[in-house]
Amino acid sequence: SNGDSGSFFLNNLDAGAFSSTVGVGPYLGGLAGTGQFHDGTIQELIFYESNQAANRAAIAAEINTHYAIY
Repeated sequence: SNGDSGSFFLNNLDAGAFSSTVGVGPYLGGLAGTGQFHDGTIQELIFYESNQAANRAAIAAEINTHYAIY
């Protein structure tokens, strides 16, 4: 996420994107006021203070080592 938009990945596959509107930020499990909700379990969430898009493949490989996601 860059604060206004971001991407979702599920088992190392692109699962879509999100964007927020002024005054409505993304929340864990959904986006307030939009009817978008997560329906399932979340094993782990990882947040970085800077853009890690260039490192996404290496990060996914490390996660795969532990969770065997692909």
